Amino acid sequence: MFNKLSAIFRFNTECVNNPNTYDSKERASWIAIAYGELWTEEIVGSNHNPRVLEYHASAGLTQSHITDDGDWPWCSSFACWVFKNSKEYTGKITAKATNWQNWGKEDSKEKPMYGALAVIDWGENDNGKGHVGFVVNVDGNSVYLLGGNQTGGDKKNTKGKVCIGKYDKSVIDYFRIPTNYEPKENDYIYDDIKTTSQGFESLSTTR
Repeated sequence: MFNKLSAIFRFNTECVNNPNTYDSKERASWIAIAYGELWTEEIVGSNHNPRVLEYHASAGLTQSHITDDGDWPWCSSFACWVFKNSKEYTGKITAKATNWQNWGKEDSKEKPMYGALAVIDWGENDNGKGHVGFVVNVDGNSVYLLGGNQTGGDKKNTKGKVCIGKYDKSVIDYFRIPTNYEPKENDYIYDDIKTTSQGFESLSTTR
């Protein structure tokens, strides 16, 4: 199994069977929900992954809106679904990633808590495209996000899926957490995720 997954995620053996990797440690409850969706993958074409449609429905989009999973980014819909299935869900959220910049309350850019939602706006010339994902590890300037519609750093022969991608901290514009959530000491213990050759995610790998 590891050999199969390593081709997609490029995790090294330090991650294999590491008990810290998926242990919630009484941290942000919504991350356990997000981890439970790992490997959910879109279907390119006129068919749809029913689970991805569930994500969209949580953001107010019906199947009539979606012509092709591969053409309709769903990172924000995934975040909506995760929060709506957690006890910390508050406020209005939409299917547009950059709309999350005003959701909940701001978290530290220097040391975001485990589970904080990272909001990325890819810049002025991208027609408003953005991305969101949940912080699961911070290692220097590398931030690891668990999110939907990612490709784990390698777009070759892959479709968008729920996985962990690595981002340069400089591309992240905001970190947001639920308004009613008060961070605890354990919320600053990250998952022990290490990679050897995984590249940084970009606009092209998150579409």
